[in-house]
Amino acid sequence: MSEKKQSVAIVGSGLAGLTAARLLADDPAGRYDVHIYEIGPTPSFAAASLSLPHPSGHTEPVDIPMRALSAGYYDRVFALYRRFGVQFRKLDFLFAFTRQDSSGSYFIHASGNHRFPPKPTGKSWLSHLWDLLCVALVYAWYAACLQYFPPHVAETHGTTESLRQYTERVWLPTWFTADFLLPLLSSVTTCPHETLLEYPAVDFAGYKTRTAGKGHYVVDGGVGNIQSRLMYGIPTTFNAMVTSITHLPSGKIELSWKNTKSGEEHLETVDKVILAINPSVIARIYPTLAPQMEKIPCLDLEVVAHTDESLINLMPASGGESGALLEGKMSIRAAAALEPNEAHIVQLRTTTVPTSGHMSSRILRGGKQPREELSHITESTHIHNPTNVFFTTIPLSPIDSSLESSRAKFTRVLRTAESRSIVNSIFHGERREKEWKNGDGGVWLCGGWCWDGMVLLEGCVVSAEEVARGLGVVVPN
Repeated sequence: MSEKKQSVAIVGSGLAGLTAARLLADDPAGRYDVHIYEIGPTPSFAAASLSLPHPSGHTEPVDIPMRALSAGYYDRVFALYRRFGVQFRKLDFLFAFTRQDSSGSYFIHASGNHRFPPKPTGKSWLSHLWDLLCVALVYAWYAACLQYFPPHVAETHGTTESLRQYTERVWLPTWFTADFLLPLLSSVTTCPHETLLEYPAVDFAGYKTRTAGKGHYVVDGGVGNIQSRLMYGIPTTFNAMVTSITHLPSGKIELSWKNTKSGEEHLETVDKVILAINPSVIARIYPTLAPQMEKIPCLDLEVVAHTDESLINLMPASGGESGALLEGKMSIRAAAALEPNEAHIVQLRTTTVPTSGHMSSRILRGGKQPREELSHITESTHIHNPTNVFFTTIPLSPIDSSLESSRAKFTRVLRTAESRSIVNSIFHGERREKEWKNGDGGVWLCGGWCWDGMVLLEGCVVSAEEVARGLGVVVPN
């Protein structure tokens, strides 16, 4: 007689939850009945993605937020995509650095060094070459420091050097940190500079050394392709807001959830629960972990899809090469010195705002407010080629609502020396007295923040695979 399957409830349908669900559902021993619970009306991984009209007549799926993967860092994500036959392609970017009080860019960086950095409009060649020399020399110093004087790293418990402490220790020039390093890192981490400076420096050291000189890749047809493959055949309940997780005397787990449409409340009894959600939600529904989760900072961020060209600062508002306001895609390309169909432009516009005056500065849980009253924030606008739609993350200026296509809000889990120590104590190292470890009581965690690295998609897959291994499932290479 075959052994009865264990029931597993997976809360959340981002990449971590879907990967864990697929691995357990495909367990060769057939030991698990998997059910996904998602608070939204659709799977969350591709919930905000859009289909935009392409000039050739077909529709172009566009992921929100942008899911560009840097080669060298996303080994397990690429392995997952290949395993399910998902195609991806190389995509080059030009990062145009601007300031809110400026009418043009002051520097343009080519991703993966795929081309010589273009000269910003209005800048002389002499000034451009001097800037390139200064940036190249300081960048070489930064790279050498990462190799020969790496950031101080504590083990599971202890203090890890922050990015602020590291840049000061290696004498990185303030202008380089403020005008180049932090805006570029903000395009990856989507958070204010003051918050970014509290990140463990080792996170960026690992990211930089693994991705230096390598390109970016995106999924053909958008991440909806991998989403549909991962959740195929797995029962999923949408509009299900999980409200509590309780351990029963029998050893099973009671999961309470509410239908966000009808208001009906439900109780489910399961053997295992996998929480693929952010720490602020875990703290609310699972009191056992509240003390740790409340110390892991999170913040809200917003991505707006629009065609409001007033946010684009790549060239002067008047005069210059066009002699007029920006007029569509071609003038934007000219401003960044693009060849046809070459790279997508990402404008990184930095400004200074009161720490309490912008949504991206409001920490949801666990984090301390930036120590300065004013904080530098970088707004990132991806100019999507060839649809000519702009995707602005952390919008700094009002956007004409008549030119908006969509607004999507996300929660970003942040990293600090303290939160890194908490995460590592949960997922790594020896157990200390009364210390909760992943899987205790049949409750498991996975997500982009559930590993010792940048809070990115690679962490989703790595942590989901660790959960599967913990439950005895063999993970494919």
